[in-house]
Amino acid sequence: MKNKYKISVTTLAILAMNLLLASCDDEPGSVHTIEPTAKFSVEAEKMEAEQKIIFKSLSNDEDGFITSCQWNLGDGTTATGEKVEHFYAVGGEYTVSLVATDNTGSSGEAATKTITIADAPAAGSIEPEKVWSFDLPGKVHYSSPAIGDDGTLYIGFNQATRENGGPNLFAIKDGSKVWEHAFLEGSANKSDKVSSSPAISEDGSLYMASFYSRNIFKLNAGTGAVDGEFYTDARIRYSCPVFAADGTVYVGGYSKGGKGFYSVNAPLTTQNWVFQAGEDFNSTPAVASDGTIYVSSTNDYIYAVNPDGTEKWNAQYGTWSATAIAIGADETVYFAGETSTGGVLIAFNPADGTEKWRVDLPQKVSHGGPAIASDGTIYLGGYEEKLKAYNPDDGSEKWSYTANGAIEVVPAIDNDGNIYFGDKAGFFHVVNPDGEKQRKTIKIGDEIISSAAIDSNGIIYVAANEGEIGKVFAYRTDATGPASGGWPMYAKDAKHSGRK
Repeated sequence: MKNKYKISVTTLAILAMNLLLASCDDEPGSVHTIEPTAKFSVEAEKMEAEQKIIFKSLSNDEDGFITSCQWNLGDGTTATGEKVEHFYAVGGEYTVSLVATDNTGSSGEAATKTITIADAPAAGSIEPEKVWSFDLPGKVHYSSPAIGDDGTLYIGFNQATRENGGPNLFAIKDGSKVWEHAFLEGSANKSDKVSSSPAISEDGSLYMASFYSRNIFKLNAGTGAVDGEFYTDARIRYSCPVFAADGTVYVGGYSKGGKGFYSVNAPLTTQNWVFQAGEDFNSTPAVASDGTIYVSSTNDYIYAVNPDGTEKWNAQYGTWSATAIAIGADETVYFAGETSTGGVLIAFNPADGTEKWRVDLPQKVSHGGPAIASDGTIYLGGYEEKLKAYNPDDGSEKWSYTANGAIEVVPAIDNDGNIYFGDKAGFFHVVNPDGEKQRKTIKIGDEIISSAAIDSNGIIYVAANEGEIGKVFAYRTDATGPASGGWPMYAKDAKHSGRK
């Protein structure tokens, strides 16, 4: 018993000494914590200027968890987040550092790495020549510019603050505003959302659809005055109005009571028919030379519709799509969309909807869609962050070009065969028919979700978002016009006729 008592006293004495020392070293209420350890990885397909470099935090904290990651990317750029994507403008050596902070607010020593970035290849070193740019008072939401015969550009956008009742459709010529128009949300007097693209009919009238007001509008292209409107009771998004040879207007309706695919006469006074009422149609249709209309729904089907509104055929494609359909020289129907596992590009026989071929893609294709060159080559981008060229005979891949972000636009093709498109990282690309960079890639915003249009004089128009505003750019290259054959841009041509 005596020994046990002595051991207990000794143990208590040691504990008391430790407590005394701790009270001398620490402030009242202080808590010991282990500082987090910062570390990271660097990934890239190419360690080159203008290529995507991915930084991923691998930091850890033994007695807690990481709450923030602060990056210095060595070129004057800082960023936050566990994963950061960056594009270096020029080659060189860059020292990258990461500071990780844990749940107690403690930050350990910064992790640093010096990376070597090669210069961009000399090929395609000349930038497209900027002719002009124009700032919009809001962001472009999948609205692609249409171009009139006199060179006037029309584009819709969403106001930064809908409550201000401001304009959301502009007419622009030579970099200056011609007119503006405000589509309003009913009695609320708020600026409506615009997620559709303008289209110009054979007689020069401008057609546009709005979201909350659920209307299709016919406007005077010269003044912006409304010459007619039709209430669909369907919110219209992504689907651009296109035209039959007699001027009949086709557009898809999404959400609310009027869902379905609409046919309305040119003055917008009479509804001809609604196909598949109750289904959501987000896609931009295409009209064949025999008048057949091709359009896809979010019920997993693409439809061939006769001019009288009856069904010619249907085919199941996957799960969802807001893409634009294209028609080849031999009337083959080309369609891209989402599937449960990624994306798909399908070539359909126009007579009965059977598949000529199908290409399954590893990533989804939600927006955008195929363009067709004069020689029949099909170009398509998607979330794989690549523009790919496909053989029209069997769907085999000709080449692949790596972009800087996901591609949600229809490429535009000029009369030299060069391809123009933007990506969701804000970069604008010009690629030659062999899949090589034809002009220097330029960053013109934070994202590009608007398909480029090529005017008859060779000027290329594209819109990008930067922060809370959109910007419209006009560029000049060696092009003198759009490709004369194929389906060379969104909704077929710069007017968005959507008709073969």
